[in-house]
Amino acid sequence: MKTTFRLLWLFIIGAFLLKGSPTAVGFPATEPAPPKSWDQAKPPITPLVVMISSQFADGQKLGAGIIIGAENDRVYIATANHLIRGRAEQAKVRVRFKWLPGEGIDANVLEDADPARDVGMLEVKGLNRLAIPGANLPFERQGYAPASRPLESVYSLGNPDGQMWNLGATPNKVAERDGEHIVFESAFIRDGDSGGALLNDRYQLVGMITRYDGVKGTAVSIEALLGIASKWGYPVALKPADSEVSQPGASVGGNGTFHLRVVRHHAELKKDGELEDIIEMVSPNGEDLSQAKVQPDGNAPGHIEVSKVHFLGPGRIEAYIHVVKDTAPGHYRLVVTTPKGESCYVDYIVL
Repeated sequence: MKTTFRLLWLFIIGAFLLKGSPTAVGFPATEPAPPKSWDQAKPPITPLVVMISSQFADGQKLGAGIIIGAENDRVYIATANHLIRGRAEQAKVRVRFKWLPGEGIDANVLEDADPARDVGMLEVKGLNRLAIPGANLPFERQGYAPASRPLESVYSLGNPDGQMWNLGATPNKVAERDGEHIVFESAFIRDGDSGGALLNDRYQLVGMITRYDGVKGTAVSIEALLGIASKWGYPVALKPADSEVSQPGASVGGNGTFHLRVVRHHAELKKDGELEDIIEMVSPNGEDLSQAKVQPDGNAPGHIEVSKVHFLGPGRIEAYIHVVKDTAPGHYRLVVTTPKGESCYVDYIVL
């Protein structure tokens, strides 16, 4: 079996500011048709991104925003602060929702703002009259920003030059992580991408775009953005995109309380042409994983190899896994053990 053609499934079991473009007042005359259901939205994150038109005394700015939560008949939207505030005035703001074509709805600019990180908040009242398809927004679209490493692909979803919900077909490349920010190289960012979504290669939300210098764009990471909103007291409904599938580690000798979930997995091509899978895992209960071990279980040696384990931060690790050439299809297992001896297992299915 050639590993370059294998299908691999993972299961965790156990446990420059962007300047607003001066254009005619209002939104462009055309826009993409709305999805009839969230499953038809391409990508599924699209309904959580709104288009923004901000009117100032000296002209208009176009941009985007990200719905972070809803409560008490209100929708809360995070966006780039410079898009909704000038030096001496607040803009009159209207937003468009993906599922309400042709309708601009008034939004309130809320008092909370973080100019240093370029984060501001909007509120739209009347949630119950917005006729959201399926009654609920698809909030389980959050990716994991620390996974955005140099040369990895990211995509922008915004309102460039008035092209609403525009998703570039060509990926941008991450240049560096700078604290709470993701810096990426791009030839595709335009006026109107302010406040838009930065997506990973699985079209999950990893940041909000705030600036562009003509060569590199900057986005505040999703973790930082949601942390800011939460600190201000806004309801945060965005959740990790991967559902948790877990089983206590007692079945492999643990104490029955430790479990993990996968937040991301992807493959990298090594110099010898082999594929190496990188699994990022998080402990919902915050177990200390700084010295965690990831080892093949009894049936895996000779088939599954762990080349290295990286500690990413509190409760987060990533493991580099290599499937040996000509490994037969079947189930293979890795055991993750904490310094306290708690353990759970990761099941591979190689087809």
